[in-house]
Amino acid sequence: MKRTPMLQQYLELKAQVEDALLLYRLGDFYELFFEDAERASPILGIVLTKRRHNDEVTSPMCGIPHHAVAGYVGKLLDAGLKVAIAEQVEDPAKAGGLVRREVIRVLTPGTVTEPELLGDGERRWIAAVRTAGAAVAVAFLEAASGEFGGAECPSRRDAEELLAQLRPREILVPEGSAPDGVACAGAPVVTVRPPSWFEPGRGEGLLRLALGVGSLRAFDLAPGEPLAGAAGALLEYVRTTQGGLPRHLRGFARRRPGDEVVLDAAAVRNLEILRDASGDRRASLAGALDATVTPMGSRLLRDWLVRPLADAAAVSARHDAVAALVEEPGRLAALRDLLRRVGDLERMASRLGLAQVRPGELAALRAALATLPDVRGELAASPSQLLAALGARADPLADLREDLAGALAEEPPALLGPGTIRPGADRDLDESRSLAHGAKEVLGELEARERARSGIGNLRIRYNRVFGYAFEVSNNNLDRVPPDWVRRQTLTGAERFVTAELEGLERRITAAEARADERERELFAALVERCAARAGRLAATAQTLAAADVLAAFAERARDADYRRPRMVEGARVRLVGSRHPVVEKLSSAGFIPNDVELDGERRQIVVLTGPNMGGKSTYLRQVALAVIMARAGSFVAAEEAQIGGIDRVFTRVGAADDLARGESTFMVEMTEVAGILRHATENSLVILDEVGRGTATFDGLSIAWAVVEALHGPAGDGRGPLVLFATHYHELTDLADRLDRVVNASVAVKEWQGNVLFLHRVVAGPSDRSYGIHVAKLAGVPDGVCRRAGEVLLQLERQELKVIEAAAPGPRHVQLELFPSPESAALDRLRSAEVDRMTPLEALNLLAELKREAER
Repeated sequence: MKRTPMLQQYLELKAQVEDALLLYRLGDFYELFFEDAERASPILGIVLTKRRHNDEVTSPMCGIPHHAVAGYVGKLLDAGLKVAIAEQVEDPAKAGGLVRREVIRVLTPGTVTEPELLGDGERRWIAAVRTAGAAVAVAFLEAASGEFGGAECPSRRDAEELLAQLRPREILVPEGSAPDGVACAGAPVVTVRPPSWFEPGRGEGLLRLALGVGSLRAFDLAPGEPLAGAAGALLEYVRTTQGGLPRHLRGFARRRPGDEVVLDAAAVRNLEILRDASGDRRASLAGALDATVTPMGSRLLRDWLVRPLADAAAVSARHDAVAALVEEPGRLAALRDLLRRVGDLERMASRLGLAQVRPGELAALRAALATLPDVRGELAASPSQLLAALGARADPLADLREDLAGALAEEPPALLGPGTIRPGADRDLDESRSLAHGAKEVLGELEARERARSGIGNLRIRYNRVFGYAFEVSNNNLDRVPPDWVRRQTLTGAERFVTAELEGLERRITAAEARADERERELFAALVERCAARAGRLAATAQTLAAADVLAAFAERARDADYRRPRMVEGARVRLVGSRHPVVEKLSSAGFIPNDVELDGERRQIVVLTGPNMGGKSTYLRQVALAVIMARAGSFVAAEEAQIGGIDRVFTRVGAADDLARGESTFMVEMTEVAGILRHATENSLVILDEVGRGTATFDGLSIAWAVVEALHGPAGDGRGPLVLFATHYHELTDLADRLDRVVNASVAVKEWQGNVLFLHRVVAGPSDRSYGIHVAKLAGVPDGVCRRAGEVLLQLERQELKVIEAAAPGPRHVQLELFPSPESAALDRLRSAEVDRMTPLEALNLLAELKREAER
């Protein structure tokens, strides 16, 4: 096949990035060819055309305008594709033939750092998985922030839980590893790389290089660990896609069991910690608590909520910090105002670490750094040891601030171009600028002289990128053009001319500007390199300020919403007085009715909660779990008083949702989650169960719910199970309080008034005597006739006390329920609807006779 030079260049570049779509820069467009074009066209919604390369080769093609590339690339990444950018790396005007191009970047779903592609600010993780027998090493990295860590999971299930919590956009696996459930948790992009990438020895070398250390012991990594291999694979991937190792890593944070209160993906989802069931972040716990003033603080707040602290001392330090800020509203306001000016230093550090920063971003960084001394001062003056320590750890980065102040222009352009470097920063640049400026002044003098010589009063020198400088003469003055002028361009209503002197000036200006541009690019590249060397320090400071922002946000919410400091106690215990649901309270215009709860390992290990739907059982369950999470994250809680013990894990089985993608029914999902709770809950766990067993037949569900409560209770005496809140519509479960010594009953109160039911949303001691389901159906708009009939059936069931009958028992008592309304019921309906006051005596007698006949049928 005959290949043109451009086609040959394209194919060579494509061979370097076979698993990515290649965006090939051609003038003002990025073009995609062959299969890349066919894959991208429907995703981007752009027309697929053809390009004829020569007589033998015609390829599918589609193009993207270079100024809108970010939006299109974002769509491709969201579709799980990788994108390689091939840019022109030499000036087309200086190229002897085909312009040289190189792949300068490979964008993947897990390694994006561009602000315009990061979307809503959520974490964008990439993970690497390496199995070692039954254990699974999982390393994870967020390129946009430099957060880097991993965990050695003892089983596949633990690895799946970790990945489900992280929800990585991309997962690396060794070639030859089956993309099984561990690799595909959350259905991200699975990228296969050579097994050598995952070797611990190679990983250790890359880790030492990237972290700038001689030993990894400070990061809790021993020689030969599989986790080092997984972490090294991530670093190698970043190096190959981004053009170098990241220099903004915060270190390597190894997660070990016991470091945090465990929340699996089901708990995060069911408790709506990050978003509600519809995906709305505002209606989540994070949305209710997020009063942060920086994007990095907002992200860290969500991290703290899904990874609450297990260490009571660390929790108390956070509470001390929040209390100090609550008690000093002036300091709180000043600190938040200063932090608001800092911006997103975390992502700025990542851009610096990968040398992908723009002049406008450096100007924003310079302004942010100017506030650091004041931020450190506010923190250092706080009586809180944690806030003072944060102030001490915040690097003022004075050297970086001075470097930017000395090199960068006061108001540089957003993108690299003339005016980026400050005047006086470099002698060569100043000379080139002076030559260009001086030549332009001579240009003005030449224009005035030629205007006087020609007598053309409106003569102007114009510039065009193609034709350069020229005298522009309107058509009605063409007869005055001097004979030594040379025509260069014809326009509508005018013509343009040049002279030898003007052409000489143009050459001088062009040469001076080219030298200035080249020198400015060199100086900016050197500035970026100097800044990149400090990216690690900037990332550490960003992390410190983000923590201060979250603590200040907790204090702000505590003041606004009247949250109180929880008392952290030992043992498994949860006691809340006047507890409220923080999200419902914030979003509801009506007042929230607070409730109390007490769970302990002695007499109140399990609370069986009964009562009608719409009474507030589910809200009550969730607010208790959320109070534990808020307290352990360092926040005050929505209660008048709170005592929170050493909870090691929060389990939930709340609501029901089919997992149709995996072929699992609602009941199967429910039982799978219940099985996980029964296997892994400890006596220090908190278990929230809502309507277990409702997805199957009544007696099956009741039997399962009964057995689950017994199993969670544990044996009599000292051996007990976790703390449990168990909401149910099975009234029979209330008998367990008489059978098991650590089970108590509670119910949501209702009031009957004039035939209606009022839901008081108040939890009281003791079981509920009725479910009021028919009243709820009536409120929901179920027709009156259906509700009346339901009442009749319920009355029959209650009178007959329906029981399970053994088929072999002599003289069985058959219970026959009426499937259709009886004639008496129909007659009663007619009698109720009769308007007696408007009837004549004869009409009344006729109605009475008809009703008698219907009743006798």
